[in-house]
Amino acid sequence: MQPEDIESKEFLVVLRGYDKEQVRAFLTEVAAEFRKVSTTGERPTLADDADPAEIANAMRAIVAEAVNIRAEAEREAAEIRAAAHQGTTNRLLKAFSGLLPTPPDR
Repeated sequence: MQPEDIESKEFLVVLRGYDKEQVRAFLTEVAAEFRKVSTTGERPTLADDADPAEIANAMRAIVAEAVNIRAEAEREAAEIRAAAHQGTTNRLLKAFSGLLPTPPDR
C-alpha cells in the first residue's frame, strides 16, 4: 500500500454515513504518517507517559469498531439491494401484466 492509495481511497455514500471531509482529513493525516515512516524508516514514538498496554487496547477497540462499521455497512447495502431488486421485480410484473391478453367476456 502506498500513501497515495490511502489519500485517494473512496468509500460508498450511505444514508447514515460519516462526514466526508472528516474522513478525507483523517486519511490525509494517516497517509502523511505512512509516507514519513516508509521514506525515512522512522517509527512513530509514544509520548513519555503513554502506556503501551492502553494503546494496544485502544487499537483493538478501533479495529473492532471498524469491523462493526463494515458489517453494518454491508448489512445496509444488502437491504438496499434487496429493496431495489423487489422494486424492479414489482415494476416488471406490473409492466408485463399489461401485455397479457384479457380473457373474453362470457
